[in-house]
Amino acid sequence: MADQRLTVFKRNNAGTLTHRFWDGSAWTNWIDLGTGAISSAPSAVVANGRLVVFARTAHRTLTHKFYDNQAGKWSDWVHLGAGEISSAPSAVFADGRLVVFARTMHGTLTHKFCHNGAAKWSDWVHLSGLKSVQHRQR
Repeated sequence: MADQRLTVFKRNNAGTLTHRFWDGSAWTNWIDLGTGAISSAPSAVVANGRLVVFARTAHRTLTHKFYDNQAGKWSDWVHLGAGEISSAPSAVFADGRLVVFARTMHGTLTHKFCHNGAAKWSDWVHLSGLKSVQHRQR
């Protein structure tokens, strides 16, 4: 999946994660990625050659799954510890770190990170004094 294919993710009506990708000549049908209700739009990023997708759970915690290129399949959902978030997460990979940002229940910005694909994630690190920006449609 991290093989340069254009991939699109969405939360379906049942609340689970689905995706589709361009196979070189056409878009695939939507493919359900299994159980695990999510309550936000997903955020995907390629980190160290691995496609990683983050979402907020129905319990307002952060979870993620990744595509295992060697096994040729998606991982199970991996929860990233306690701490409620009130927004969809946003992920970025830069300088060897995978970083995911979210808004706390108090409206401040927070993030977690891991280095070079390591399984160990940091605790939530709050960005003091920064209120997150909320998009409003008109």
